[in-house]
Amino acid sequence: MGLLKLARIAFNGNAGVATKLHLNGPRKQSLSGWLFQVQQFYSNALSDPDLLGTLAEYDVTLAKLEAGQADIEAVVAANLAQVHAKGGSPRSNQSPGWGN
Repeated sequence: MGLLKLARIAFNGNAGVATKLHLNGPRKQSLSGWLFQVQQFYSNALSDPDLLGTLAEYDVTLAKLEAGQADIEAVVAANLAQVHAKGGSPRSNQSPGWGN
């Protein structure tokens, strides 16, 4: 959430970037919804050199973004392992809209 707050400050007033990085509105309450939002944040931020440059002005470095993305990937992997251990599929315990 710290990187999200800094990104909201860095791109305040830039509706296009806010939409691209999913900065507006509250975080989703379901795991699947939240994961979608944060995966989009990291993926889009890391793929745009202009965004990286602006974020760097707020001490949001490439290394911090990559570390955050790795943390999210670990959450996804842990969730999938838990679902499989229970004998289910990723959709069986997620709200509608998984991956949307």
